[in-house]
Amino acid sequence: MSLNQGAVITPTYTDEPTAFADLLKDSARVIMVSRDLNPSEKAYFDSIKITPKTSLIAYDAVAFIVNQSNTDTNLTLGHLDRIFKGQGT
Repeated sequence: MSLNQGAVITPTYTDEPTAFADLLKDSARVIMVSRDLNPSEKAYFDSIKITPKTSLIAYDAVAFIVNQSNTDTNLTLGHLDRIFKGQGT
């Protein structure tokens, strides 16, 4: 059950510089990026008396981009092992 049933989240997929720019100009309230705020970004939030909350959700990730015609939706570790060893596709 939602605390705010009227809330609507509209995701926007963009690059990291644009995400930070949107956050700094208050066009975005939440961003998910691969780095922490840099010193100038922290200084900006300090100047407007806002303390951003950050949460580490992962150290590394691997993404697989496949052709749209690929119908495989379930890769196993074994499949990945063979792909990385050049034994399969």
